[in-house]
Amino acid sequence: MPRRRPPVPAVPVVLSALLASCADDSFTPFVAPLEPIPPNAGGANGCNGAELSFGPGSTVIPVLTTIQIGPKSRIAAATDGEKLYLTGLDPSDGGAAVVELDFTGGGAPAETVLASSADFQQVLSSVGGITTLAEVSGIAVLQSFGGGSGVLVVMEHTSNSILTLVEGAGLSHFIGEMDETGEYTAPTTSGAARFDFQEPGDLCPAGDGRIFISDTGNDRVRVYIPSMTAGDGGPVITATALNFVATHAGTGTVASVDGDFDATAFDTPWGLSVSCGGQLLVSEAGDGGGGGHRLRGVLKFFGNDFVDLPIESSTLAGDGTPATVEGEGVLASLARPSPAVTTADGVAYWVDTLTGVLRRFDFGTETVDCPGFVDCASAVTLPIFSTTGGNVSLAISSEGALYVLDSEAGFLVRFADP
Repeated sequence: MPRRRPPVPAVPVVLSALLASCADDSFTPFVAPLEPIPPNAGGANGCNGAELSFGPGSTVIPVLTTIQIGPKSRIAAATDGEKLYLTGLDPSDGGAAVVELDFTGGGAPAETVLASSADFQQVLSSVGGITTLAEVSGIAVLQSFGGGSGVLVVMEHTSNSILTLVEGAGLSHFIGEMDETGEYTAPTTSGAARFDFQEPGDLCPAGDGRIFISDTGNDRVRVYIPSMTAGDGGPVITATALNFVATHAGTGTVASVDGDFDATAFDTPWGLSVSCGGQLLVSEAGDGGGGGHRLRGVLKFFGNDFVDLPIESSTLAGDGTPATVEGEGVLASLARPSPAVTTADGVAYWVDTLTGVLRRFDFGTETVDCPGFVDCASAVTLPIFSTTGGNVSLAISSEGALYVLDSEAGFLVRFADP
């Protein structure tokens, strides 16, 4: 029986201090100089920039006409302009689709379908022999559409693989061995890598060609590393070397364990983003029962030395109790936190999907609270978003608006300057 869609809630006044675009994630597997990500090149998953005050203005986006919001739908912001990319369902048959939403003119967005269900089925059938309808969640921007050379990457669940969507060239297979049975392989060539995309997940690009991948069914964070060698001008892609996928962090044990590479463990890592301070932020849904309900930080190779700088993980916020309670760092409680977005002034935002409450973590003071309310107890009584643990994603446009997609309730909210 299909679940009843809850009504769109009223959106109370919320928040201050959000963002525009900076980005500061850089690393190559070979000796090379540090180079920051270009502004907003990480789309929804990069460090999202300078402080911005917004509210009380908020808008519930009207019902879309070319795409349906599905339970795994995610959004990503364009690198320029007031545009979003949204993964969802093709109304023709319920298969996967990707649409661009352009809010430049204000009001209802202009919708442009970038990939239809038929496009996805053609790739799955021709490459993997798969006839089951495609289903997509995570989407990331490598280069925005509109200039003739836009590139998006999307997480496809039916084939447990990653596809690219190139402006003018359409969809193609990118990373992972296409197979409907999710599995895991140790570090391997990119075409032979195996993933298990059980839950909605994120793709988080870095400025040097790497893409971090939330492998939710295997409780690991994986990384795609393009073939590069050290040249006079930094890393260069060679014609003969192979791209490959490695396990960046996570033993595969369903647990929330901090430590070095050999010890780090996750419970359903479904959200990935990059802080301006150079950490990979991992949101743990906790669906495996091994802990979770935490915001984790992974310190990794952001310098020139690939060998001597170890991976180390730590818990930034959350004590593992599925509740919305303010406090300092690990003394606070998070309730199945959504993927986070971060600001240049050192603040992360997400939604507790079990309570429908917008949360905030200050990297400087290490405090966790519920912006817009005197305390989190008050916020829980007036939830903004769905409270059933569904999928929620956040994105910041280059113009400084915060978008929150509630896939469970099927609506998109825009917060902007009043």
